[in-house]
Amino acid sequence: GQTKTLLVINPDTAPTIRQIFTWRITEQLGYTRISDRLNNDPVRYPSATGAPWGSSTVSHILHNPKYTGYQVYNRTRNKTRLHTSKTRPATEWIWSPQPVHPAIITIDEFTAAQTIAPGRERSRSDPYPGAPNPRAKRVYKLRSYITCVTCGYRMCGKADGGARIYYACQPKTQAARPQNHPNTICLPEKEILTAITKFFNEHVFGTDRQALFLATSETGDTAAAEEHQAEIDAAQHAIERIDTTRERLYRNLGIFDYTTDRGAIENIRQQLRNLDTQHHNTTTRLTELHKQQPPQPAQNLDLLERLPTTEIDLTQLPTPLLRQLLDAFHFTATYDKTSHHAHFTITLTNPTIEHINHLTNTIKNTQKPPPPAETPQSRNLTSATNTGRQGHHRPARPARRDQLPALRGPDPIRPRRGLAAPGRPTARPGRARRTRRDRRHRRAGAQRGRVDRGLFAAAHPGDP
Repeated sequence: GQTKTLLVINPDTAPTIRQIFTWRITEQLGYTRISDRLNNDPVRYPSATGAPWGSSTVSHILHNPKYTGYQVYNRTRNKTRLHTSKTRPATEWIWSPQPVHPAIITIDEFTAAQTIAPGRERSRSDPYPGAPNPRAKRVYKLRSYITCVTCGYRMCGKADGGARIYYACQPKTQAARPQNHPNTICLPEKEILTAITKFFNEHVFGTDRQALFLATSETGDTAAAEEHQAEIDAAQHAIERIDTTRERLYRNLGIFDYTTDRGAIENIRQQLRNLDTQHHNTTTRLTELHKQQPPQPAQNLDLLERLPTTEIDLTQLPTPLLRQLLDAFHFTATYDKTSHHAHFTITLTNPTIEHINHLTNTIKNTQKPPPPAETPQSRNLTSATNTGRQGHHRPARPARRDQLPALRGPDPIRPRRGLAAPGRPTARPGRARRTRRDRRHRRAGAQRGRVDRGLFAAAHPGDP
């Protein structure tokens, strides 16, 4: 018989394929950023052809299901005179029942990589997480994470000219603005970042996270179960409609005469072939839905237990570390202006747990230790040093001089007018001349006063 082609793992390039999926899942990097990382170390990450990596090659790898070990059919539509070759939706793919060749990644990793693209739509690829745009004047920590619940668009960062940063939703056209949407929706960054910090410290890294999850999981599990059942019902209804349409076409096929109505008969046959393909795809999808079950609370609790128990202040984190942490959790936030509430969502998967633990350890080593508790002795002493206006440092004075007179520091040295203080620019020459002139005038006036008083005393020696 005919010899079939079998795929085998290439030991030189297989680690690179795994690394591409790891970067995509854990750090949510774009195609361009992944290709740049690969090209920075071509010895460690060689390509199959030896040419430099490109964004299109990375995209093709991330969307190729053959790396899971399964054979997938019906991925593309054949090129015809009227239609070019086009990739079909994933719901129309036909998967082999069993793996047919060795796998480089798992199906869970492939599925997780496919969920990154919708969240990164219209986002630029930063050279590192939180990198500023060369043309931007500010860096917004929560850029691309917050969505307006009214219109569904992402909120953009803005500043009021000072230190106040907020996120705004301003649809440019009336057509893009829903009926109940205000002209502008603003959310202060400090307020939303404080709420995110509280959410992570209580529901993610807190000691009572399991109890809080069980208290809120009943509603979430019910919604997931209802959504799963709705998908099953929709697939069953689609199969029923396809069967009804096929029966009607078969009845119409018996009416026409092949010798006179050959064109109509061929059209009906083509419709029947398309319906057969739809029936097969929908039946396969229905079988997968019956096999899949909504995640149970026990599985989610196991993932929560693998996270460390700590407390993190997200308001003090550098922007790169903050964005790495939020990307690792696949964090999203939706803001409702009407109720002034924000809904936070995170996604935990087995491939990202190890990366999250590594980030958490890095953040704990970066953060400063909390200040010591205040004591009665510390109220009378100030450990910090005061800085005078001229730039001279002096020890802080005690709160009560009668108790600690010896700790009182020397007064700062005040420079003379017209002279430059340490750390300050030299005074202008014109100002120095005016200062010397005023000083001479004061001395001359005082001398005249002493002379007048001497003359007055000589003329009236008997007056007191």
